[in-house]
Order: sequence, then structure tokens, then C-alpha cells
Amino acid sequence: MQSDKDTGLLGMVGRLAQGDPESHITMHQIIDEVEESGFGMILFVLTLPAFIPIPVGGALSGPLVALLALQMIVGRHEPWLPKRLLSKGPKRSALAKVHAQLSRIFRPVHRLIRPRADWIFENSITFRFTGLILLFLAVLLALPIPGTNYLFGLTLVLFALAMIERDGGLMIVSWCVGLALIIAAFVLSGQIIDAFNAIKDNASDVLHRIFV
Repeated sequence: MQSDKDTGLLGMVGRLAQGDPESHITMHQIIDEVEESGFGMILFVLTLPAFIPIPVGGALSGPLVALLALQMIVGRHEPWLPKRLLSKGPKRSALAKVHAQLSRIFRPVHRLIRPRADWIFENSITFRFTGLILLFLAVLLALPIPGTNYLFGLTLVLFALAMIERDGGLMIVSWCVGLALIIAAFVLSGQIIDAFNAIKDNASDVLHRIFV
């Protein structure tokens, strides 16, 4: 098996990182590049701000991931993003750093990841179910809960990896991890409600800036 499959996450990120390190690759270019893996790759890119070591990283990623999740819930076959967001995107140098980090994390287990249980990705019910879980995780990611950005971010990357690689087994694992986090969040719902009230206006402002 190839270590950097052209259709896999590592291969895609590697291709997108090629070119002038200081140049930006727009979301429009990413969507054109990834074709049928659109939802998975866009989910991955929208999750990246969660790994920026700043308090608002999750507040940036959360509403954007929620927007993508809602499209899955209503059954869209291709991801849609506002025109203003389509013209923006990460630097190729940032993607190169992400590619290097992902290689260290996923290369040892990459041989275990392969296309299987394809019905999970073709079935509209499981597609919407995945979107529903992503919506809850997006809301949790947007909340200013200390130390959780990486936790929710890595879970979203797990979903993205499953969708890109079309690994139904990995998707089932992602469902289990996602549901466990959501259940744990409801157990601590009092603290989460307080956190949600604290960032409600901020999240609205983020979405307003995207669409205006």
C-alpha cells in the first residue's frame, strides 16, 4: 500500500501544500482539487483554526463546521461556502507544517485505514447522522471550555479522515468517539450552558462577518 495515497488525506494535503510557501490557497481551489472528497477535506480545513494556540480558535472553527454539518443534515451532495469565504484560505507553508505533523501521527496506522463499508457513505440516513454528530461537536468546539479545542478538533479530523479515505470502519469509530464526547458534555451541561451564553454574541458576529 502507498504511504501517501493520492486520494487520501496525506496525499491531498501534500498536493495542496506544493508551490510558493507564502502564497495562499483559497477554499475555492481546495474544493476544485478534492472533488468527491469535498465534505471531508473542507471539514479538515475548517477545523484547522482549532489547533491555533489562541483562545478564539474554536470560536472560528465551530460556526464554520456547523455550517458544513447543516448542509449534510439537509442532504446536500456538494459543500457550499459563502463567496467571501471561498476567496480565503491557509498559506501553503501552514499546510506543509500540518502535512508533516499528520505524517507523524497517521503514517504508523495508515496501513490500517482503507476503503471499506462504502454503504456508510452512500446511505442518506448515515450521511445525515454524521452531519448531526458534527453539528453537536461544532457547537461544543465553539464554546470556551478550557483545554477542549484539541480534543474536539482531533475528533473532527477523525471524521474528516474517515470521509476522505472512505473508511466505514473508521467512521463507526468516529461516531462512537463523537457520541461519547457529546454525552460527557451533557453530563456537564450546566457548565456548558454558562459557556454558551458567554460566546453567543461572538459566534453570531463571526457568522455575520462571513455572510455580509
